Amino acid sequence: MHRALLVVLDTARRDRDTVETAVAEQMATFGGDAESGGLWDSWQIGGRCTGYLSGYRPSQDKRNYSPCEFCGGKGTRPLGGTAPELDAWYAARALDSGVFPVIGKGCNGCLGTGWRWNDLLCQPPHDGDIMRHDEIDLDALLRRRRADAAELHRWLRRDRTLRPRAEREKILAMTEAEYVATVPAFSPFKAFLRYRHWIEREPLDMGLSWSIRTECERAVRTTSPASVTRRIEADTTIIIYEDADDWARQFYERFVEHLPGSTLLVVVDFHV
Repeated sequence: MHRALLVVLDTARRDRDTVETAVAEQMATFGGDAESGGLWDSWQIGGRCTGYLSGYRPSQDKRNYSPCEFCGGKGTRPLGGTAPELDAWYAARALDSGVFPVIGKGCNGCLGTGWRWNDLLCQPPHDGDIMRHDEIDLDALLRRRRADAAELHRWLRRDRTLRPRAEREKILAMTEAEYVATVPAFSPFKAFLRYRHWIEREPLDMGLSWSIRTECERAVRTTSPASVTRRIEADTTIIIYEDADDWARQFYERFVEHLPGSTLLVVVDFHV
């Protein structure tokens, strides 16, 4: 499962090599798979979270697409079967992405557009995944977040197998406009990391109908919003908040708003 992490660095240099080294130093203590109590087993700057700070939407960038190999770029994937079966299959796999129009009947590789989304490893790095705090444009972020929310709502109406059931039903209980209006400008990252203090929203939820109780959660409970704390080393801690709704609404003012303008913010896509 991939999650978004916001890493805060107090460094003036922002070239990617320097930043990657600084992020690696911050994250090193927390490495390891879930079985060993670790919080990540791989990570990269940007990745699936590219644009969370800049408002850039990689899905809208034509450079991130290549001709679809499933249909030969024609938008119609050759299939066998009866006409009614094919009509239903194609109808569910033809969608104008807003980047490329539908040119064929339908294809599960390109949704009938003839252009297939490139693997993330084939996409160029985005400079906006490393930004100073005073460069953040909240209006641009709100536009991106609202566009993403509207797109998600449309996808969930179209394919009810996406997202965990409880989350899907909560979203679809609202109209598209109502759901879009709930989205804050600044993305509520899954976790926040500064000075080797890892703060996360809740124990890792693998998209199942229950939450996995991490070592941090089992360690101790208090009545404060930061309900679980585990100290790894003298200057390293993990803190878990359980107020998931407040986390989303208050992420920016709780963790980012007070930071000096020169503070470097880095988008990290981590996997566990």
